[in-house]
Amino acid sequence: MVNYFIRDEQGKRVVLNIPDSGDFNALSAEVKMLRSKVAELEQKIELGDGSSDDKIYFKKLVNLRYSEGRLEKSNNQKGFNTVGLLNKPIKESIVFKKGGNGYLMIGLSYVPEYEGAKDMDYSIYFSKQEFKVYEKGEFIKTVGRFSSKDEFEIKIEDNQVVLYGNSNPIFKWENKVEGSIYFDVSIYDGKSYLTDLQIDEKIPITF
Repeated sequence: MVNYFIRDEQGKRVVLNIPDSGDFNALSAEVKMLRSKVAELEQKIELGDGSSDDKIYFKKLVNLRYSEGRLEKSNNQKGFNTVGLLNKPIKESIVFKKGGNGYLMIGLSYVPEYEGAKDMDYSIYFSKQEFKVYEKGEFIKTVGRFSSKDEFEIKIEDNQVVLYGNSNPIFKWENKVEGSIYFDVSIYDGKSYLTDLQIDEKIPITF
């Protein structure tokens, strides 16, 4: 017996128990249909082509764990050595709150799979009480102080990246976005995390 774990059209986790036979032709028509359906769904999910109701999810996490809008480091090892790769690029915005009293960097990258904070093309660096903006790893300016109640939004407007704080525009990066760009995050230790995370006005689902 083989257990297949997939998502149905409503995003609920479904377990399919299918006999594992060396002779596929000997399986019943129902089992053939189930295996075909599983293969089709797995291919669509892997491709991230929007066929599963345009759901957004993390397809790769390195030294991170995610659940219901909260993203945090999965171990106590210090260092900007995390990867949080979503299944599709950002179209409009990233909304979040920064919790804890540690350090993290969040932003947008053309190539988001590097394990490091300075690889981001557009980013915000949060320390214990203040935050700064960077571009391509280079410091631009210190923006100000913040609290865990403040809501931030990184928004793409007319191909430019704009940072909002509590619905107010507070910084605009000069260089325009060219091509597909992705969510990127690097969390230094277990003292810092993101909450209320939304990508393009959706909360990423949890697998």
